[in-house]
Amino acid sequence: MTPYLTTFIKDSSFLVIIAFVISRGKWLKLFFRKDVTFTQRLLLGVGIGLIGSLEPLFSGSTIQYSTHTLYSTFSGITGGFTIGLITALTLSLPLIFTNWYRVIATFLAAIVGAIISRWVGKKYGTAIMLLSGFVAGCIAQACRVEIHNLLSPIVHNKPLTAQSLLTIPANGFGVMVLLLVINDAIVRNSAEETLRQLHRQEIIAEKERALASETKLSALRARIHPHFLFNVLNTIAELCRIAPDRAEDASIRLSQLMRSALDCGASRTVPIHEEISTVKTYLQIEKERLGERLEFDITMPPDCGSVHIVPFSIQILTENAINYGVAPKSQCGHISINLRQFKKSVSISVKDNGAGMCPASLRHTLEITSAGLHGLQILNEQLRLIYGPKARLRIFSHEGNGTLVVFKIPCPTTASGEHAS
Repeated sequence: MTPYLTTFIKDSSFLVIIAFVISRGKWLKLFFRKDVTFTQRLLLGVGIGLIGSLEPLFSGSTIQYSTHTLYSTFSGITGGFTIGLITALTLSLPLIFTNWYRVIATFLAAIVGAIISRWVGKKYGTAIMLLSGFVAGCIAQACRVEIHNLLSPIVHNKPLTAQSLLTIPANGFGVMVLLLVINDAIVRNSAEETLRQLHRQEIIAEKERALASETKLSALRARIHPHFLFNVLNTIAELCRIAPDRAEDASIRLSQLMRSALDCGASRTVPIHEEISTVKTYLQIEKERLGERLEFDITMPPDCGSVHIVPFSIQILTENAINYGVAPKSQCGHISINLRQFKKSVSISVKDNGAGMCPASLRHTLEITSAGLHGLQILNEQLRLIYGPKARLRIFSHEGNGTLVVFKIPCPTTASGEHAS
């Protein structure tokens, strides 16, 4: 590799580092913009001018970059006339009384860059922009070489040699390198900003979905409590007619149920042991009404009590089993509530040996229609909103042979089973 090429590669590498420094921070947002304030233009123009004053670092090069014309051209292309001229002025201040012909060339380079920027800009794509930067750098440096040769007799300087003509394509290449690094940084920053905006939009959308879900859950809970209270009051009213002495005990248990409803308030979930306690109280009320026609058992693993569940979820299934399974039959009805612990979930099932459902009724049980929601549909919606679609109710029933309703909720713990009554 020739010394010329080795030196040129080394200087070009340093130029890339400078371009990388320029592309950092708040400066990047000011390039190729028309809506910047004068203060921002001033700071950017002076900043590029000060960086362009590093020409002594290239003084040992055989093929020198002329940084005054290079940075003035670059500044004119990326910032327009105002920033280009401010950069040229910053670069020219130390030269006004010593190399005034270089001052002319520096200002001319800024004008050339600004003219080409106005003509090409970024509207023709990156490739054309880089090519126009190369052309602008070549024109600006050619003007400098020509001005130096024309004025050398007047200022008593030696004319530039033929080797100095190599600085013309070198400066064009230098401007192109600066534009390439800056453009790459702009594209990368734009992509990152787009990703940040998408992330913010996702967060906002998630909050809106959560708010909508919470609103819907509140509405569903508001429909459950009056429905539940109405059924229990009907039970107590019937007890007042057929067994007034047992109606008092049922009223006390009703107050316990209402306290449980008030305690859970707007909570999305409650500990499962609290739900089981509520279900037992409700079953005792119905036991007062149905007597020996109702039997029940509850099986729950010992470590399952800390798992959280939708309030009144098991109670709704139990109430449904009594009203539509056990109560219509004259024989003894049995309800089994079973909780099973798996590795990552808890399965809850409520089974009765009551009237059951025909296939047509079973198919339409969970369908939401304009007629309004009943208890199972409300519970199914709550489970879906809180735990996802996998937590939906699954109903198995045969007419005359009872009904089984099952759902699962996520749980990270494991436990063994225990029988509770």
